Amino acid sequence: MNGSAIRRGRWIITTYIVLHLAMIGFVLFVALRRPRRMSRLLLRCLSQAVLLHSLWKGSRWAQWLHVLGFVMLSVGSVMVSLRRPGQFTPMLGVGLALISSLFAWLFAFSTSVRAFLAYQRGELAEDGTPMPRGLRPVPVPVPINEADVIPPPGMVVCTACGTAMKEFVLVCPDCGHRRRGT
Repeated sequence: MNGSAIRRGRWIITTYIVLHLAMIGFVLFVALRRPRRMSRLLLRCLSQAVLLHSLWKGSRWAQWLHVLGFVMLSVGSVMVSLRRPGQFTPMLGVGLALISSLFAWLFAFSTSVRAFLAYQRGELAEDGTPMPRGLRPVPVPVPINEADVIPPPGMVVCTACGTAMKEFVLVCPDCGHRRRGT
C-alpha cells in the first residue's frame, strides 16, 4: 500500500460521509414539517453521526457495521421490489441494491479503503509504510522550558521533547538532544 491508496480511500470515505450527511440533513428538513416523531428521528441521526465519526477515525467495528448495513439494504430492496412491484419500482430496487452492493464491496474489500482506515488508526504512515506496533503517531511536542516543568528529585526534563530523565544523562534517549550546559 502506498500514499496514493490512502488518498483514494480518503476520497471514497469522504464522499460517502458527505452524501450520508446530506441525506441526514434532507431527512431532518422533511421531518421538521411533521414533528410528531422528532425525538426518535434525532436519536437516529445522532447515532448515524457517531457511526460516521467512528468510521472516519478508522474503527473496524464501524467499517463492518456499514458493510452489514449495505448488505441488508441490498437484499431488502430487492425483496421489497419483487414482492410489491406496484409500490416500489423494480428498477429502483435493483438500482438501490447495486449501489449498496458497490459500497459493501468497497468497504469490505477495497485496498484503498483499508489503507485509509489503517492510516486513520495509526497503523500506516503517510507514505503507506507500516508503522511498528506500539509506535503510533503522536502530536509533536512543543519545546518546553525546564522552568515550566518541575521534575521529581534527581530528574531533569529534556527541553526538546519533554522526556524526564536522570540528572546524570547528558543526551535524551528519545530525541538525542544534548542537555544545556554540557
